[in-house]
Amino acid sequence: MTRLIIVLLLFTQLVACAQEQVKDISVNPMAFYRMDTVVADMLKKDLEVFLDDVKNNPFASTVIDKNYMEQDPDAFVFFTTADNGGTCEPVLMHVNELNATEYMVKLAYTRTGEAGTTINCIYNLLARRQENGFRFFSPAVYHAAAMHTYVAGSVTYKYNGNINKEACKKMDGINQGIAVLFNQPVRPVTYYKFANAVTLFNFLGFEYLPNMYFDTTGGFIKHQAGEVLAANNSEIYEHEFVHFYTRDITNGPINHYADEGLATLIGGSGGITYEAGLKRVYERIQEKNITNIYEGFVGDFQVDQKVSVKYFLSALICKLIRDRKGMAGLTDVLKAPNTIEGFLSKTRETLQLDEQNFNVRMMELLEQEMQRSPAKLL
Repeated sequence: MTRLIIVLLLFTQLVACAQEQVKDISVNPMAFYRMDTVVADMLKKDLEVFLDDVKNNPFASTVIDKNYMEQDPDAFVFFTTADNGGTCEPVLMHVNELNATEYMVKLAYTRTGEAGTTINCIYNLLARRQENGFRFFSPAVYHAAAMHTYVAGSVTYKYNGNINKEACKKMDGINQGIAVLFNQPVRPVTYYKFANAVTLFNFLGFEYLPNMYFDTTGGFIKHQAGEVLAANNSEIYEHEFVHFYTRDITNGPINHYADEGLATLIGGSGGITYEAGLKRVYERIQEKNITNIYEGFVGDFQVDQKVSVKYFLSALICKLIRDRKGMAGLTDVLKAPNTIEGFLSKTRETLQLDEQNFNVRMMELLEQEMQRSPAKLL
């Protein structure tokens, strides 16, 4: 799911840059059932402002709390893509009164075409009534309050169901080890444990979004908020924890090839260790006699629909850079421009690997690695 999330976030940025005006919202005739008319009208008016602001300028919105956005800039992650680039119409389906000041607003984004009407998204939004109108929040705020809490050193777990406390303590140790590796202070992290991707998306407010069914595991971080959202039904998620520290040391733009490569080297990807994933990539190249490795690398080909060529070859590259130049070398490549050219400019210097010789040189490096037992950084 990490790869899906990267694609969605990139799309989110493109949509936000478009600065498009949100269409007028349609209202289900029963949406405001039993609600005071004045309150209902105020909610609808502020909701229309929110739908525009959340895409175009959430930090300057009059209906989104500024402190809330500063603490969690990713509060409405994925929702800004709910209208599919402005092709879908917002529909207010229902407003459920939670208490005297809080409401859960159910929205849908629909599209009508030759094939009929389709639903792109169903999303729940938390609305809080204040003296001068409504303020809107991710429903994660509401759901998190109902979850269990367990603290294991630097990691605070939020969960439903059961928790493995020994695994939590292990993750705390891993977090401290990663901090030492990057020579950074130990980051306090709030870890949200979910059984699968669907329950994670439900937590974020989505009752329906096509993407929530693409992967059964995965997760992502909210760097500013210090949160891991894990859909792997586990208390352990080294890969995502690494992303906290890579972003800390770059303190700005980051090269995603190096970022995902280093996270995969330390924590694997999709529950597959660096050693096992790299071996499977090598075996597929051998089985199919693949000569254009570069194409699979840039296109992020998936071996057996679960092993990312980009992630695991990037992990090998990061390991070799670490072996030659230490953590300073890895920091340097993490800070490279976020392009394939930026990444390969660093591999050219250290590994004599670039776009022109990628297929031949990458195979040489792979074969050398298969002849020894790779060691993880931790």
